[in-house]
Amino acid sequence: MLRYETLLKNYPTQKEKTEAFPKFLPHILMLAAKVKYAFARRKVSKEFADFISGSIAQVENYEDFMVFKHLFEAFLGYYKLSFAQKGGRDQL
Repeated sequence: MLRYETLLKNYPTQKEKTEAFPKFLPHILMLAAKVKYAFARRKVSKEFADFISGSIAQVENYEDFMVFKHLFEAFLGYYKLSFAQKGGRDQL
């Protein structure tokens, strides 16, 4: 779980967005492939894989990426809180 969060933190900041974003886009799109691979290995659920794939497919520019990043951070926060309360294992 943390590896996906870590990947998102390495992408362009507001300052770098106009120049650097196009070269980061393939790496962002690669995130969907990594999640599909994790799904094939039964490391993540189909719902999570569909959520990431559908969300990443909509990222075309820096603003779209920031919307996805904030949505993913909100999802992660809720997910971690939910599992902490249930005492469950940290697996999507």
